[in-house]
Amino acid sequence: MTEWKPTGTNLALPKVFGSTSPNLNNNNRSFLFSSQPMEEESFEDFNFPVNLDILGPIKPPRPVVLEKSQQLQQQRQQQQQQQQQQRQHPPLPSVETIATVPSVVKMKRQTHVRNYKVYAGNTIFFCGGRFLTSRAFWAFCLSLALLFTPCILFLIFTCPWLWYNISPAIPVVFAYIFLLTFASMLKTSWTDPGILPRNLDKRASSKLRPETQDGYGFRYSSMSDQSIPSPKEVTIKGVQVRLKYCETCYIYRPPRASHCKQCDNCVENEDHHCIWLNNCIGKRNYTTFFTFIVCCTTLCCYVVAFSLIHVITAYLNQTKPFLQSLSQTPVSFFVAIFCFALLFPISSLTGFHCFLLMRGVTTHEQVRAKLASTPFEDHPFNLGNPFRNMYHILCRPHNKSYIARRKFAEEIVQINPDPTSSNEITNSNLSTVQDTLENVATSSIPLQNR
Repeated sequence: MTEWKPTGTNLALPKVFGSTSPNLNNNNRSFLFSSQPMEEESFEDFNFPVNLDILGPIKPPRPVVLEKSQQLQQQRQQQQQQQQQQRQHPPLPSVETIATVPSVVKMKRQTHVRNYKVYAGNTIFFCGGRFLTSRAFWAFCLSLALLFTPCILFLIFTCPWLWYNISPAIPVVFAYIFLLTFASMLKTSWTDPGILPRNLDKRASSKLRPETQDGYGFRYSSMSDQSIPSPKEVTIKGVQVRLKYCETCYIYRPPRASHCKQCDNCVENEDHHCIWLNNCIGKRNYTTFFTFIVCCTTLCCYVVAFSLIHVITAYLNQTKPFLQSLSQTPVSFFVAIFCFALLFPISSLTGFHCFLLMRGVTTHEQVRAKLASTPFEDHPFNLGNPFRNMYHILCRPHNKSYIARRKFAEEIVQINPDPTSSNEITNSNLSTVQDTLENVATSSIPLQNR
């Protein structure tokens, strides 16, 4: 095969393309240029081979490679666009996601039963839940008898003589002190002392290990038993105060609160359980309790004093011996002796609580401090002045009851939107759940009674 080679540098283009090769054997290695005829010269007249070996292998065009910074910038822009689209149009839950949703929905619903009817504990409610008391009725009846017996006898046998011989003001003052004593007694006995609500921290109780019992049904444990939740600590005036967990009420008791075994309740600022008043003495009824014991002490002194005046005056107006003169005033003498016997325990109790008020402590705290051989140790609740402590305890406002005994109780109900479906919830019956929740929310119970 002969190749065409230029013989000179200044050759005319028609002469070059006009020369043809005599041999055209390798058709596979050659191609023909052709185009449409034009007014000028056309390439149809030229037919010459091209040797592809001289050009070498044909390489594909190189792809355009973006820089790394440009690629990262494009990826960031795409991610931002996807996030904006998701915010504007959140995706619907897929079938797999909906299938995992439980078919039972738990929620709270208010019932037509008031809280005091379903309250747990030894507390007894009466008069529609307006009043409460404990279960030691015999002690409370005995206290009423000790109050009414001398007062009625004094009113019948002594007050008439005092009305006509000394002054009518004496029976009137006696009646006022008696009514004040009786009213404070009833209010202390029938008032919520500050019962704390139950089941406020069940998460701690859920961590308890199941109780182990022996063959007789008694629980036994070792010294390393970790079933009781550890107490928490709070700082009050720089002093660490421990908050213990109550396994009965399932709450962490606030500072100065205690659990009463007789009432089976945790009471805020519990002072003690008074069996004679058949109730606990706590934050909400301590003022009326202190009023009661002060009025009892005053009433005993008042009755003793004027009963003795009646007896002594009757003896001085006669020439008979003292024992014979008592035949005219036997009831007044008996009332004086009876109230004098009651005066010692009641006055001692009143003096002890005056001491506690000046220190700003409760009976439980004082007994614990005495057992710890530190009866006069300072505490973080002391205001620094005895009279300020008394004013703070006796004149502080009383908060509302925590247990809301007259409000309607709530119960946890389980709602199954579609009973036919076993464990699946679809978009169609999800609307049923929402409709049910709206119907429960718009119940017929008045808002003030909820």
